[in-house]
Amino acid sequence: MVAASLYTGPLLDRFLPLRKHSFTSYTFSTLAPDQLWPFFSQTPDTDTAFWDEDTLSMDWIEKGKTFIVTARMNDVGKIEEHHRLESMLPGDHFKFDFAVPDAKPKTCGARGKVELWVEPHGTGSRVKQVRTYDCSTWRMMIYSWVDDHFGRVDDDTVRRAETATS
Repeated sequence: MVAASLYTGPLLDRFLPLRKHSFTSYTFSTLAPDQLWPFFSQTPDTDTAFWDEDTLSMDWIEKGKTFIVTARMNDVGKIEEHHRLESMLPGDHFKFDFAVPDAKPKTCGARGKVELWVEPHGTGSRVKQVRTYDCSTWRMMIYSWVDDHFGRVDDDTVRRAETATS
């Protein structure tokens, strides 16, 4: 009971300092990197058929540099993120900063970086993503480790890509 309340409750958030943290996930696919690429590295130029079900819109602020993503959140609300491209080598590497402009200062999960690699691996591909949040709670870190949240998100994206290309 005590372990569960530490894991699921806000106790750790109140007593332990917030910090920057990176979450790394890996997934594998039978698809080639160029087939997976549009499912993982989306910009407003990406065909909407590759978007996940929660993406509502993507619009350029400055073409080729910054864009806005509007997505469904928790089935009831919407969130708007601003993305700034740092690097994009199609079929290989994708990196961007993100920020939720309406978030209060020091809101955990509202700012950070995402870096993606899609590499040939055997007869398919390996996808590696590093998601770095400027502020992360201990609860979020423990939950993501125990639950492998980001790994499951990437596995779902691979499953969607493999289904769409079969």
